[in-house]
Amino acid sequence: MDSKILKYFKKNHIQIEDIKYLTRVDGKTCIHTMDNQTFLTYITIKDFFESLELHDFCLLYTSDAADE
Repeated sequence: MDSKILKYFKKNHIQIEDIKYLTRVDGKTCIHTMDNQTFLTYITIKDFFESLELHDFCLLYTSDAADE
């Protein structure tokens, strides 16, 4: 896993199995956890996906254009 992601998870006490979903809002990635906490970071969703896919993490993506 990418060292910047590992460092971020460790700093914020985030366990991979506790991640519910990821979103991107106003240039920040929002990590939503099972205990309803939200963590914000500038690490891209692409970086998270590339690291988390190794841990059987499923990422579903919808473009912001679909919301309009």
